[in-house]
Amino acid sequence: IQYVQLFNGETLLGQATFVAGTLANQKSHVEVDFYIIPTKKMKLVAMAYCTKHGIWESEPKIVEITE
Repeated sequence: IQYVQLFNGETLLGQATFVAGTLANQKSHVEVDFYIIPTKKMKLVAMAYCTKHGIWESEPKIVEITE
């Protein structure tokens, strides 16, 4: 995995970038925590780029803040 991104619709909220070979080419899983300040309604999508398999995209997650 080269990077993982978090989007709210078309807006990039955050990105975690990884250096190739960091894990010595061992099979592994990437886990990233993004800390954001939510707005009233968000449509969150995570995207990752794998140098072997290309772009991966999550299903959209709708987040609504109620008061």
